Amino acid sequence: MSTSTEPTADLVDEVDLSVEGMTCASCVNRVEKKLNKLPGVRATVNLATESAHVRLTEPHDDADLLGAVESAGYTGHVTGRRTPTGERPGTIVERPHPAGTQPGEAGEQPLAGGGADQAAGEDTSSPAERRAADLKRRLGVSAVLATPVTALSMVPALQFPGWQWVVMALTLPVVTWGAWPFHTSAFRAARHGSSTMDTLVSLGVLAATLWSLWALLLGGAGEIGMRMEMQLFPAQGAEHHLPELYFEVAAVVTTFLLAG
Repeated sequence: MSTSTEPTADLVDEVDLSVEGMTCASCVNRVEKKLNKLPGVRATVNLATESAHVRLTEPHDDADLLGAVESAGYTGHVTGRRTPTGERPGTIVERPHPAGTQPGEAGEQPLAGGGADQAAGEDTSSPAERRAADLKRRLGVSAVLATPVTALSMVPALQFPGWQWVVMALTLPVVTWGAWPFHTSAFRAARHGSSTMDTLVSLGVLAATLWSLWALLLGGAGEIGMRMEMQLFPAQGAEHHLPELYFEVAAVVTTFLLAG
């Protein structure tokens, strides 16, 4: 049994949700708005812990709350539900999901072996911890690949014959696998008619990459022996100037944001 200092006279339930896929304040606002549109729902969403705390003054089952989260473009599951006891104001009691089930999953399938014990090998880390571990892996690989891309693109003395093709090969894993969390978040937001920070990131990375691919494959920048120098005005002083490559921009932006 736990106690709360807030009045619970009209409180039906308190529900804790895990919300996966949020990356910025606009994501938080969208999830909160979707949840708070439900009658009798007051929700507070925390980006850092990827969670939501919901107070219900009208009854709603797990499916209603999870449906609101999914309609915002994110995924989630119920991690706990507490119900007022009616014994005295401010007293609530935990109402866990049945032993041996995964909370919030359709049908609440039994865990392997039954009982309340965790299944062998089950990942018990929080969504925020799993996301952080995944981003660290992507950051490590992206940083290793982006370093030679930046050096070759910005230091003409390092540009050996065919360097631009090597830069392309090193950049593509960064802007696809490394930037995948940004692309998927941007796609989810677009599917629900909205945009987030990830939309800007994804568009910027894709624009720099697609332009560079066009310049390399069709614009003449793939010519062996071509060199690229940093200039304030790229086309200045060149009668037949080849299009610039921006692979390093896409790679560095992705790596920088993964680090953030």
